[in-house]
Amino acid sequence: MTNIYQKYLRPSLRVAALVMLFVGPLAGIASAIADGNSKSTNGAGFVLYVSLMRG
Repeated sequence: MTNIYQKYLRPSLRVAALVMLFVGPLAGIASAIADGNSKSTNGAGFVLYVSLMRG
């Protein structure tokens, strides 16, 4: 029974980590666009936003 959980738990956690890795920055950009205050953004989020807007 434990082997069944381990068989599906590790890949599920990896998929969840990858989803958070890619969806998190997109959600940050979407909230920055929806907020409309691009001047108040700073730090790494702003650098990511600018680099994604260029490319």
